[in-house]
Amino acid sequence: MENTTKKTNEQTIIDTGAMTVDNMPCETYIVETLIDPIPSKDEIKNAVLVIIAGGNGTRLFPISHLDCPKQFCQLNEEDTFSQDSIKRFINAGFNPKRIVIVVTNQTQYDLALKQSQGLGVIEPNILLIPPHHDYAGAMAVADDFVEEKFGDVVIVHTPADQYVVKGESFNTAVYELVVSALDIPTLLGVYKSDLNTVMGCGNIYYSDDTGNTRKVTGFEEKPNKELAEKMLREGNTVVNSGICAWRPSHLPKQYRHLQGALKTDELMDSFDKLNVVIGSFPWYDCGTLDSYWAISKKTPNHENASLHAKDGHVYRYGCLKSLFVTIEGVDLYAANIKDAAVVVNKVGEKLACCVVAKSSSQLVRSLAEDFEANKEVLEHHFVLNGTNNRVSRTNCIDEVYCGFVGISDVSVTIVKTVDGRYIVSVSKDTEPVK
Repeated sequence: MENTTKKTNEQTIIDTGAMTVDNMPCETYIVETLIDPIPSKDEIKNAVLVIIAGGNGTRLFPISHLDCPKQFCQLNEEDTFSQDSIKRFINAGFNPKRIVIVVTNQTQYDLALKQSQGLGVIEPNILLIPPHHDYAGAMAVADDFVEEKFGDVVIVHTPADQYVVKGESFNTAVYELVVSALDIPTLLGVYKSDLNTVMGCGNIYYSDDTGNTRKVTGFEEKPNKELAEKMLREGNTVVNSGICAWRPSHLPKQYRHLQGALKTDELMDSFDKLNVVIGSFPWYDCGTLDSYWAISKKTPNHENASLHAKDGHVYRYGCLKSLFVTIEGVDLYAANIKDAAVVVNKVGEKLACCVVAKSSSQLVRSLAEDFEANKEVLEHHFVLNGTNNRVSRTNCIDEVYCGFVGISDVSVTIVKTVDGRYIVSVSKDTEPVK
C-alpha cells in the first residue's frame, strides 16, 4: 500500500485516504513524533505478556460458540485469533517464554496448548483459573502468578480476541506502554474516527499535554450517538483497546483478594495515577459478523470474503460484499447473496447454517453474549426480522438447523451424501449481481 506521509514539528500524519490495508477500510491515523524513534528492546524483553483467553467468546456466533470461543476461532487462513495475538507480541519483541495464557476451562486449556505449539510458549505458562472471573479478575490472578515466577516486572495484559495489524506503529505503541508502566499503570488507547466504533466501545479521556503518553482524565462506556459525535469533534478521547500494563506492586493489596469478584471499573479506580498511550494503528474488536467481514481478505470486484477448512469449499455466483464460512466436510454453494454473512458450523451436536444480514450483526451479537439465556433460540430453527425464508433437508432432518436474521426470501437446501458430506446451497430470490 502506498501512502503520503507529512511531517510537522509535533506530528507525523499518515494519510491513507480511501485506500485499504490488507483489504481493510482505512482511516487517517495521527501519530505524534517520538523523542527517541529507535527504542531499546530491553524493556520489552524483561516484561511479561498475559493473554486473557478465557470467557465464553460466543458473540461472533455461529463462528464462535461455547465449544470453540472466538479467541480460538480462525482469524484467517493461517492463524486463529489467539495465535495472531501471540505472534503480534513476539514481533514486538516479547520473549515467548515470558508469555502467559489465561483460560477458564479444560477445553480452552487444550485449545490454548494445541494452538501455541511451535510458537515458543511453554505449557507451565498456560494458566487455568475458575470460570467466574471476568477480565479484571483474570488479570489479578495472573499478576499473582507472574509476580511469584518473575518478580515485580511490567505485565502487559491483552485480550486474545481482537485483530491488530502487525507493524512498527503497534510495536512503538507497546514499547511506550511498557516504559510508562515502569512507574505508572498505563492503558493503550487507539485513535478511531469511525462513529460506530466509538459508540460500541469503551473510551478514554486524556489530558492536553504533549507527547503520546498522557494522563487519563476519565472514561466513557459506549456513548450514545450525540455524545460520540461530540467526543470526535473535541478530539480528546481514544478507544480503549483493552491492552494495559503495570507492575504487581502497583495493584493495591486490598484488591488482590477480590480476584473473582473484581470488576474492571473497580480496578481502574484503585490506581492513584493512570496514563494512556495514544496508539495509531488499525485495530478491530471483531465483535460482529460485519466487522469480521471488514478484516477479511476479499475478492477485488465483488468484495466477497470466504473462510473454509481444507476439506470444505465455498462456491459463489452473483454475490456481493458478503462473508462465507464453512467447515471440514461441508461444501457451501451461494447465489445472489448481498451484504450478508452465510456461516456453516458445528454447534453442539448439530450442524448450523445461519444467514445474517450484515446490518443485523449486532442483533446476533446481543443474543450470543448471553448464550445460555438464549440457547433455546440459537440452537434451533429461528427467524429474526425476516420473512418468506425456506429450508429443505435431505437425509439430515435431525442433524441440521437454520437461522435467518434480518433477511428475507432466502432458500436453503441441505443434502447429506452417502459418504457423509454435506452440500449446503443458499440462494436469494432476486436477480444476480452483474
